[in-house]
Amino acid sequence: MAEKTHKEIRGVRIQPDSTQVGQVAGAPIFFHGRVSEDCSDFWYIFRCMVPVFDGLLVADEFSGGLDESGNRVEQRPLLEARYGRHLAACDEQHQLMLLRGSGFMSWGRSRDFCQGAFLPVFDEAPSSDTLHQLFRGSDAEIRSGAWPDPMRALIHMWDDIYWEYYSREPSDIDRLLLAHQDDRNLKLHGVDIREDYPNPRDVELPAARLAPGAKVRGAPLYRTQRLELTDDFEDVSGWVGLCTGDIYRGEDPFGSYLAYWRPNLEEAAWLVVQVVDHRLEVAASIGVELAAGDELQVRLAEESELPWGADHFEEYVGPADVPASSTAAEAFALVEDIVKNDPALCKYLLDPAVCVQS
Repeated sequence: MAEKTHKEIRGVRIQPDSTQVGQVAGAPIFFHGRVSEDCSDFWYIFRCMVPVFDGLLVADEFSGGLDESGNRVEQRPLLEARYGRHLAACDEQHQLMLLRGSGFMSWGRSRDFCQGAFLPVFDEAPSSDTLHQLFRGSDAEIRSGAWPDPMRALIHMWDDIYWEYYSREPSDIDRLLLAHQDDRNLKLHGVDIREDYPNPRDVELPAARLAPGAKVRGAPLYRTQRLELTDDFEDVSGWVGLCTGDIYRGEDPFGSYLAYWRPNLEEAAWLVVQVVDHRLEVAASIGVELAAGDELQVRLAEESELPWGADHFEEYVGPADVPASSTAAEAFALVEDIVKNDPALCKYLLDPAVCVQS
């Protein structure tokens, strides 16, 4: 089986600011909390990978159980009940499973980990022998970088202190950095799998940096910042001014956008994007509904459907008029790109708790 060497592997260590040091009987002890009260640190960190994991497979261990007579309980029905169609494979003998990355928005949000985590990510299903060797083999094999060919990345958590993500796809690391580079709740460090896995070294690590000219695969380059609501929208209770920035398709400037939305994962969310032309005039305003559920889906909306009513946005283009307007059609394609591929916006869409409420 072909293998990938460490020269092709990048890594980032992500340390949540959720660990406090206390004293018990005069000795220091770590207390492990959460960055967000609404989700695990695992989901807080890796939710921005939803578009990346689509089509991939994530491996994990599961625990077996015994009934009152001491007989082993079959785990597959329990796993199928928990993960449904997202369970791709289950090896009860070795207590290993493969989960479909297309369902990461569903099962990732519900997962939590204690003490440690080891989650290989695959482009395609590995053999059972390969999977068993990864979980039961030595750390030296992982550290050497000689990964089996279908293995794309590794998610690793050490002692509830930090998470690491190693990948042979540079855009994976850049996506995480773009999503979290301005997050004060997280510390980002560059790591070398040969030196820093599986245990930390007593050295100061360098800050994690984007690759030169880094761009997330399949996505335009967005430069974004979070905003609070302006006075014009203070009458819209609970709505969030999310981001604004420059938009590029490839190397060519497209304009800029301003997005407002109200997170509502139970029912739906709404998003309006204003596309501004090179004269800094609004070329089109597009409103979409973000459907609730496991998948990020967008639907063009009439201006009258928007919760804040009509006449708030210039040059609003409704669904029926989009096909006749190349600008509006391109604007809607832009909205789809932002929702599905922009790591920072994806991060906020998936967790309303991190947004600035009005």
